[in-house]
Amino acid sequence: MLYLTEADVESLVGMDDAIDALDGAFRQWGRDGPATLPRPRLALPERAAQLRAASLPSAGVFGHKVYFRGFFMFTLYSIEERKILAMIEAGTLGAIRTGAASGIATRHLARDDAATVGLIGLGRIGRNQLMAVTAVRPVREVAVYCRTAEMRESFAAEMSAELGVAVRAVDSAEACVRNNEIVIVATNSADPVIKGEWLSAGQHVNAVGA
Repeated sequence: MLYLTEADVESLVGMDDAIDALDGAFRQWGRDGPATLPRPRLALPERAAQLRAASLPSAGVFGHKVYFRGFFMFTLYSIEERKILAMIEAGTLGAIRTGAASGIATRHLARDDAATVGLIGLGRIGRNQLMAVTAVRPVREVAVYCRTAEMRESFAAEMSAELGVAVRAVDSAEACVRNNEIVIVATNSADPVIKGEWLSAGQHVNAVGA
C-alpha cells in the first residue's frame, strides 16, 4: 500500500495535473457510472467528522475522505482487486481539487477573452482557486481582498511573483467584483460577501465555501 504525506502531495501534484484528472472524471459521469455520496457528518465530542466518498469505474477505483479538526485523510481502493491501493494525507490535495473544479468551470463557462479576476478570501482555498483560473485563462490582472490589510498586501506581492501576473490589493469586496470578468469568492463567512448589484452581464462567478 502506498502512503503519501502532505509534503509528497505538494511535490507530486500540480494544478494542471488536477484539472486534467478531474475534467476526465467529469467527462465519464454519464458513461460508466461514477457516483458520489452526500456528505455525512459524524458527531464527535468537539465538532464533527465529515466523510466523502466517490467511485470512478473507468479507472477501477473508489475512495473516501474523512476530515475533522484540520486532519484530512483519503483512502483509495481497487474495485477488482478488493484492496487498499493508497492512503493519502489530503489537506493539500483537497484544496487543489477544489481549485481544479473551479478551473474546469471557468474553462467551460467564462468568456474566452476573460482576463481580469477579483478574488475575495485569501486562504489556502482562495490561493488554489486563483492558481486554477490562471491555468485556464490568460489572466492579465487580479484584484484581491480580505478583511486584513496586511494579509491583502502580502498575498498580492507573493502571488504576483509566483504567477507572473499583476496582483493588487483593494480595500473592499465591491472593488474586487465590479468590472472584473471572473469573480472568485472563497470564504467561510456565514453572511453574503457580494451583492447582486455589483455584478454585470457576462461575468463568471466561482463561489466556494461551506
